[in-house]
Amino acid sequence: MFHYTYNQEEIEIKEHISHQDATYHIVVKSESMRARVKEVRRYFEGNKDYTDVLFFSREDGSFEVIVRLNMIESFLIHAFRFKCLKSICWE
Repeated sequence: MFHYTYNQEEIEIKEHISHQDATYHIVVKSESMRARVKEVRRYFEGNKDYTDVLFFSREDGSFEVIVRLNMIESFLIHAFRFKCLKSICWE
């Protein structure tokens, strides 16, 4: 299991993990954070596995991200790499 922190003034993340995948509902609260989330999106859309992490933009400007269970670690590491997260720890 993972525990992560983020700046609540810039982003809000809600996570739901099922038996098949994890879903993250991401509300971006600043334009600089929106650019960072888009960097994460570009990273995963640019790799050879198109179904590992799927990003969906919503009309309200939020994102829904569906992540295969075996890719959660990679997704969180890249969110940290692009400074969407402040910290990650493994429990």
